[in-house]
Amino acid sequence: MSMEEASGTAEAVSLAGVWIQAIIALVTLCGIIASIWIARKGQKNDLKLAKGEADRAERADVASQAASERSEAASRLSIDTMTRIADALDKLAAEGINLNNLQVLGAGIASAKVSWRLSHFQGDMYLLENTGKATAYDVRLDADPTLTRFGKEWVPSPELKSGDVMQFGALRTMGTRDSTITVQWRNSLDGDEQTWRYPLPPRPPRR
Repeated sequence: MSMEEASGTAEAVSLAGVWIQAIIALVTLCGIIASIWIARKGQKNDLKLAKGEADRAERADVASQAASERSEAASRLSIDTMTRIADALDKLAAEGINLNNLQVLGAGIASAKVSWRLSHFQGDMYLLENTGKATAYDVRLDADPTLTRFGKEWVPSPELKSGDVMQFGALRTMGTRDSTITVQWRNSLDGDEQTWRYPLPPRPPRR
């Protein structure tokens, strides 16, 4: 083989090596681009899935809160209805109506009793009023641990006379499971403990 032929062969081998390296580099670059594209697509899918889960959780939370509000409204309506019925029966008894046989009797004096009204005051403050004719003793407020409470009136009160009110603070949060307020009291200093429950009234929207 002449020197010219040997030189041509070497150049051909060198050129082939260059092409092989170029092809390898191109394949590597394509692999990197494909990896980046797959990773970005995976991130977009993950983000889309996360957003979908967040939306579903938010909708579920809204539905749960709406159901809770409907339940509390129904509870308030039921309690209000029963309270009105009890008051009406007491009034009939006070006027001397025998409810067993509907005979009119001589009018008597109805025994004084304690009755309650729970209402929103302002902000996160609420009022518990003794609307009855009797004095309530050893009055205590309680609620589910998930209801945020503040104000000194959560401390037991020795007595609450007719027309007196207790002001207390309460705040519903996303974690509140039950916002029912429980009132416990005695009709006399040594009387049996009485209990009255009522859902926390709704407060106006915050501004």
